Amino acid sequence: MKRIFTIVVCIIAAQSILIAGGRLPKSPDYGKYDEEFTKVFADLSVLKSTDELHSLVVLKDGKLIYDRHDPAHSLTGRHILWSASKSYTSLAVGFAIQDGLLNLDDKVVSFFGNDELPEKISPFLAEMTLRDLLIMSSGFEQDYIGKTRAHVESHPVKATLATRIVFEPGSKYKYNSMNTYLAGVIVSKVTGMDLDKYLAKKLFKPLGIKDWYWEKTAEGYCSGGWGLYLSPESLAKTGQFLLQEGKWKGRQLLDAEYIREATASHILQYVEGSLTEEQIRKLPYDEGKQGYGYQFWRTTHNGYKMSGAHCQWVIVLPEKNAVIVFTSSCSASAAMTESIWKHIYPSL
Repeated sequence: MKRIFTIVVCIIAAQSILIAGGRLPKSPDYGKYDEEFTKVFADLSVLKSTDELHSLVVLKDGKLIYDRHDPAHSLTGRHILWSASKSYTSLAVGFAIQDGLLNLDDKVVSFFGNDELPEKISPFLAEMTLRDLLIMSSGFEQDYIGKTRAHVESHPVKATLATRIVFEPGSKYKYNSMNTYLAGVIVSKVTGMDLDKYLAKKLFKPLGIKDWYWEKTAEGYCSGGWGLYLSPESLAKTGQFLLQEGKWKGRQLLDAEYIREATASHILQYVEGSLTEEQIRKLPYDEGKQGYGYQFWRTTHNGYKMSGAHCQWVIVLPEKNAVIVFTSSCSASAAMTESIWKHIYPSL
């Protein structure tokens, strides 16, 4: 009898730890939409049989209304985020600004020493700001992500800062993952901490996230623009944190104004006047041309998202008070976005 009592106490204690650890609560509507939401999995299989939808999580009013994963993955296991990592670097910048360590108008060159800067600093490099890095408008001609990931480039900071700048920083959009890498390095320099350790202190620990892993480069920095691994559940918590504009369990962790600013459109992904008539006609429905914030993408339906290759998404829909998390190895991003709008959005 004593042993049974001990087992029951252990089970209750384990459940308490689970709750204390911050697992996502289920809505009374959990399961209500299973039949409709599961059609997203079917759409992917019909579209391309070799693509995989690894997980789909939907939160409404801060609670789970749907979650599903394939047999090879789980909601609590790490998943590669690819460029969705960039949004976490943006949040780290926000925390550093809040801590009085950074300003968006700070000049990029001010954070680097002579051993990292080119011998001759061009006028464009001299005027480049942290904001320019965040909105993908640095003008750097080369993107060294491949060589940096492979550790072929041993000094990616120096290589990037020496890259030719092909337009005035801030004047137009040109996606380059090394922008984010530099922003992450800047956070590490001003905080004296690895990027992931700083985020662990400021964000991961308060949200009960313990499952992260972030790749590092040959020079020892977290890769910033890629290489972060988190579970779908942790992504959902992050989405809810964003939806709540930086508040978590009654505490304002990050200034709401920064989140509003970071997730607003600051630059268009195209040059106005350069689109064909057909492109202009499709513009209201083109998910890749709704505007770009500080490492966040604007979406149709007045939302925004964290976005990585092969459809790693955290979609935040303030007007619906909802978050959608999607992890996969999918190549058809437009079709899968359409499936989400068709099967999930109307029920929110």
